[in-house]
Amino acid sequence: MATVTVRHDSYGCESGCCGHVVEIHGNDAEATRLTETLRRVNMRGWTFDHPYRPDQSAEEWARMLVGEMLGSEAIPLLDLSGSEISDD
Repeated sequence: MATVTVRHDSYGCESGCCGHVVEIHGNDAEATRLTETLRRVNMRGWTFDHPYRPDQSAEEWARMLVGEMLGSEAIPLLDLSGSEISDD
């Protein structure tokens, strides 16, 4: 079964910038389809965005990000326990 995580990461050694990466896990047809969707929408699943809004939890932000990149059908596949979301 496919799962999706959101992970805080840096964007290269020299840039000093950071953001979040949406990652697909699994070897089934659904994981393959989601990986292809992610490549079409955003080559690396990368965004410089962070959950800055005080009226939105990190979990809500991660769900929104997954929905924007992969579509609303992927939101239930989000594994929050395997995700690392940072606001800095």
